Amino acid sequence: MILVFPIQFYKFDYRMKKRDYSINTLYILVCLWILSGCASNHYSRVQDNHVVFYLKNPDAKEVYFVSSLDHYQYNKAFLEESGIWAHTSPMNTEFSYFYIIDGVITIPDCDVTVQDDFGGRNCVFSPES
Repeated sequence: MILVFPIQFYKFDYRMKKRDYSINTLYILVCLWILSGCASNHYSRVQDNHVVFYLKNPDAKEVYFVSSLDHYQYNKAFLEESGIWAHTSPMNTEFSYFYIIDGVITIPDCDVTVQDDFGGRNCVFSPES
């Protein structure tokens, strides 16, 4: 998909009206806001009685999915196409989770979070949601 944004940039001119700057700035901000909604790098899909978590990170060399389901054991995520990492978990109960990407604990953007015992936040998956 190719997006074309017809933005007209002006040369600096001391006679330029303040209104012209405002319109350009507003237009750029709206375009960035629209594009930011397409940039989600974490999502999940329910399949039968499992949930598959996807994390887009093409630069990662190693990704682990860590959850309260198995007392925070490291579960290796598998690299799929286009830099998308995937992990499948049972969805029989609510659980908290996070990722370890190249040795760094990473909390992705998620709708529901909970504070962990160390002052950080973890994502929460609930089968009811």
